[in-house]
Amino acid sequence: MNTQTRRHFARVVSALGLLLCLGLVGCSLYRSNLPPVVALDALPHEGYAPLDVSFDASSSFDPEGKALSFQWDLGDGTTATGPTVEHSYHVAGTYEAQVTVLDPDGATSSDTVTIDARSVPDGYVVHRFTWTRDGVPRVWDVLIPYGLYQTDKSRPRVRYGDAYNYGDYVSDPLDDPTLEDYATTLWNRVNQDDEEFVYETLAFVQGAIQYKADPPGEEYPLYPIETLTDGHGDCEDTAILFVSLLYALREAHPEGVDISCKLAFVDTDDDGIPDHVLAFVSIPNRLVPTLVCGDESTVFEWDDIMYAIAETAVDQGVYPLGCDPWGIDESDIAQLWSFPNP
Repeated sequence: MNTQTRRHFARVVSALGLLLCLGLVGCSLYRSNLPPVVALDALPHEGYAPLDVSFDASSSFDPEGKALSFQWDLGDGTTATGPTVEHSYHVAGTYEAQVTVLDPDGATSSDTVTIDARSVPDGYVVHRFTWTRDGVPRVWDVLIPYGLYQTDKSRPRVRYGDAYNYGDYVSDPLDDPTLEDYATTLWNRVNQDDEEFVYETLAFVQGAIQYKADPPGEEYPLYPIETLTDGHGDCEDTAILFVSLLYALREAHPEGVDISCKLAFVDTDDDGIPDHVLAFVSIPNRLVPTLVCGDESTVFEWDDIMYAIAETAVDQGVYPLGCDPWGIDESDIAQLWSFPNP
């Protein structure tokens, strides 16, 4: 084979190698660069201005495992970088926040989320509540009529012997329309599922309302609007709020909601003197075996309806429905208020 023939043969082999390379998946020289995959979340999506929003695109990834960079346009003229961003919308309006994710070779992908920052109406204040349920964060901006709060604050507390008639704080009609709106909002958040509403409301009261005892030697029960506005309360305050929300939902939707509840004044240390307020909630018989509190589960039957204990005054941790830290039996119940009345 002469030199010219050898060169021609080499060119043919080289061309065949190139064609073979192009036909193989592993030939990286000609493989295209895939764009990043964006995963965008924001919490909350809506609320009252000033609205603090947490943006998170940290779950975005590059199919080829390359490092990513992040560029944000938050919709109000503000920009940012990084996989997560905290931003406050001080002016009411609707904003389109966008994140663009880039890989080192210039491929990009983008996603947007709509943020609705609403104006606070005159005469109202907003209290933002945050809590978690089963590890999932919750945020709720509650619009509170401040005049109603001031009215409740000015109302006298009337003693009945050595105790208060705590049921009056649930049945008082002054705050009914407001509480019915709040209860309906929580109900809608769980797709109008009655059982989920009970669990959601209990998690809200336990997690979003800070436990704060009355000063020693004093007893000053709060109306539900007071507890919501102040953001804290003790055992009777949280129990009154919880029962009020459950009862308000039933009153707002009498044809579609069948939840009964009771407010109880109980003796927790067996000294014959009631010292604690908690709640009981009606549950279907099928749910009784599912209460996951072992020997501490407390369920009573009244008027052929099963009621599970609901402890609302939680300083730390969570007491699921049915969990009883006191070991209550019926002889420990000094007073019981039913909603609706039997």
